[in-house]
Amino acid sequence: MTTLILHQSDDLIYTATVLDENGDAYDLTGVTLWFTAKRRRFDADADALVELYWVSGGSSAGISVDDATTGEAVIRLTPSQTEDFVQAAHYWDLQLSDTAGVVRTVDSGVLVVQPGVTARTTTP
Repeated sequence: MTTLILHQSDDLIYTATVLDENGDAYDLTGVTLWFTAKRRRFDADADALVELYWVSGGSSAGISVDDATTGEAVIRLTPSQTEDFVQAAHYWDLQLSDTAGVVRTVDSGVLVVQPGVTARTTTP
């Protein structure tokens, strides 16, 4: 389990390295990844605060993979996506569906949201 820290209305960039059962980098060629964050674990997916995905050789939203053979995926939440997060602990996971259609959770944890201090994003 991984704890992610987010300041409300900030970017959140998290690099996940997917490993196989031997601890080696998992080749992401042909897989689908999705990242979901919710206020409560039992909330429906339709009520998630954010849902991101990446499809090997296809479309993506919020997850990027530069080289599938490294097993690295970069998850990025933008300020507009994080402004609705409240100061609290939220739950998240990163799941993978492999070429055989087997789904597994490759990482999960708590997303701790802290209040921001500075609201501006440009110089005065």
